[in-house]
Amino acid sequence: MAARADGPIVCVSYLARAELWSVPLFPAANHGVEVRTTGQSIAADGPMAAAVLAALDVPTTLVANDIGDDQEGRKYLAAASQCRYDRHVRSRSRHAVDRGDR
Repeated sequence: MAARADGPIVCVSYLARAELWSVPLFPAANHGVEVRTTGQSIAADGPMAAAVLAALDVPTTLVANDIGDDQEGRKYLAAASQCRYDRHVRSRSRHAVDRGDR
């Protein structure tokens, strides 16, 4: 029988945005290629693991850096809010807990 945790699984990582490009083939060095589609995603193993665990209804907390309050940062946070993990961030001036959609 597996042991049960008293609290959430905690993932500690940096948090960053990634842009994914779909191309027909990888270009040769110093050459271009047609980009067919683009998409946004999270970068780093910690946020990806936290998102998967939360999707499996496992209580999960992500401890990560804050995201900038610019247009790109707000777009990222809007997309990340679909993940159902608690996100703890530490900035230079404050400590915050983002409870997401819980």
